[in-house]
Amino acid sequence: MIHVTSFTVYPEDCNYMYMTIDAKPMVHGGTMLLKSDRAAAEAVKKLLIKSHVKNALTVSSQMEFHEGAKLGDLIEIRCFLEDLGIKSLTIGIECYRMNPDGTYDKMASGSFRFCSMSPQNVPVYYGANQENFVYKTELKSAPHGLRKEDFDEKA
Repeated sequence: MIHVTSFTVYPEDCNYMYMTIDAKPMVHGGTMLLKSDRAAAEAVKKLLIKSHVKNALTVSSQMEFHEGAKLGDLIEIRCFLEDLGIKSLTIGIECYRMNPDGTYDKMASGSFRFCSMSPQNVPVYYGANQENFVYKTELKSAPHGLRKEDFDEKA
């Protein structure tokens, strides 16, 4: 596990559906995607501490919902390194709903792929014949230099 975070489901996190016996609103799937993407980004930030590259961008995500959660539930998001490419980092996530007795039920899982980015100076040409230029700093994909064996977990 490289990062764990949690949040309580508040009214603004819910959709209009009342799918539970106690008629409490259910957490919106978009809220789960948002919170999971943020947790995965925080995990990437921790991993990039060991790299010369300090920026990354979410380029794809996949999420599967197993169970719902309702207003007032505590959701724990657990992140782990799933895959490491030359310029990519894939963070696996598992979301758990805490029960009143302190046990947890897995409610969602998925993965978020990030591309490592580094600022680079790029010439921007101007003038009638494009003979003049200035340098503009842009984020471009860049190798992060990390190795999976540096992060293998036994947990």
